[in-house]
Amino acid sequence: MHSSIRIWDLTLRDGEQTPGVAFSPQDKLDIAAKLDSVGVHHADISFPSSSAQECEATKKILAAGFAMGVNVTAMMRPEDVVLAAELGADEINMMAPLSDVHIEKKFGQDRKTITRRIVEVFRYAASRNVRVNFIGEDTSRADQGFARDVFQLALDNGADKLVICDTVGVMEPAGMGEMTHALIAGVDPAAVFAIHCHNDYGLATANTLAALEAGVHIATVTVNGIGERAGNASLEQVVLALEKLHKVDTGIDMRGLYDLSRLVEERSGMLIGIHQPVVGDNAFTHESGIHVAAMLKDTSTYESLSPEYVGRRHRFVLGKHSGKNNVRRQLELLGLDFDEQHVAAITNEIKQLFAQGSGRAASVVEQERTEPARFGLSEEKFTEIARRIIGES
Repeated sequence: MHSSIRIWDLTLRDGEQTPGVAFSPQDKLDIAAKLDSVGVHHADISFPSSSAQECEATKKILAAGFAMGVNVTAMMRPEDVVLAAELGADEINMMAPLSDVHIEKKFGQDRKTITRRIVEVFRYAASRNVRVNFIGEDTSRADQGFARDVFQLALDNGADKLVICDTVGVMEPAGMGEMTHALIAGVDPAAVFAIHCHNDYGLATANTLAALEAGVHIATVTVNGIGERAGNASLEQVVLALEKLHKVDTGIDMRGLYDLSRLVEERSGMLIGIHQPVVGDNAFTHESGIHVAAMLKDTSTYESLSPEYVGRRHRFVLGKHSGKNNVRRQLELLGLDFDEQHVAAITNEIKQLFAQGSGRAASVVEQERTEPARFGLSEEKFTEIARRIIGES
């Protein structure tokens, strides 16, 4: 794996292709500003040929003068090159199919037609002094000899970066490592490769890391892993794994990840999964009595990662599995005078409350995302129980 890995975010283009998501130009500008502030190296912000609104959003972002590279995606057509060049994008991502199923069934064409189009459009882009990247759609299901030849062809005709795509998420890490290693070995050593993985089998992050271990230079990701079907490789998961598990410098401000995640959640309307790593509500939340007792002594017992590292904090909630240590801690935080009989009585009542089901939290749909957590006993209910029991004894 390279000592430094670049992060190429696709939230504003591929992420927006999530069914039901539609970013306004202002949404895109606000998210782009946050991506830039955390240190993302490149951002694919739009598909300009799709609408006038996409062009407006592109102009707003380019006018902001962000430090990160700003690129747009286009089909393999001269008119798309012209539009992107007129907008002033730093780079254009030109997309073409590599698998026969896409070439034949999606486009009704053959391999020769595709390769001829790549040469024509890339040479045209070069004549316009436009920097272009080549996205090999559905690389993982392509004939690998053909895929290798097309990547080299794109490189020979001016491609700046080459993107290997697991478009329908069918790879597993071992196979991904073998495929990417072979493709890299079969193309000019000067080539710069990126990896793009979808999450259909829940392996997008693992496959991305496998490709990076095989020598790919750039990870393409989306915030919260949003995207078509099951989504894309998650920015926060990939970056965290690189930084903490692989000891690779990504240049990303880790403390800004949670705020970025929540901004994308708010603007996209796609709720973050409760158990989603790094940014999910339960990522640093503890209820079990045994776990909380250990955590109060040393947080490393049940967390390998400090939540502050990614802009989060520990959270201890009260519920069916809570023990006296957590109850005692909550009473101390409230500043109440108590003894061990009070602690035992309060703990027992909380357990009984949840055992009967009446303490169950509201569903995601029913309850607004606010602090304290959606799950566990609310602070108000705990205070009411504690004051009643302490006052009665």
